[in-house]
Amino acid sequence: VPVDTETYALTEDERELLHAVQETPGISERELVESLGRSAPSVARAAKKLSQSGYLEAHHAGGETIWYPRTLGGPAPTEGGER
Repeated sequence: VPVDTETYALTEDERELLHAVQETPGISERELVESLGRSAPSVARAAKKLSQSGYLEAHHAGGETIWYPRTLGGPAPTEGGER
């Protein structure tokens, strides 16, 4: 589901992170840090805000946080699922 980021007043950092997760569902937080070139705390804060706002879902596997875009009415990805 496309997100109207202007309507929901997402920051540029949040928009970039959301786009990265939409492009690569199942991306780890570590991979987000590397691909976005941001600090781990910065990525964690933005991802947590997007999760609390209903845009992303976090899954924990093997000590890592894996991010998926939240879909309306669709099943949540299983932990350790393929991307």
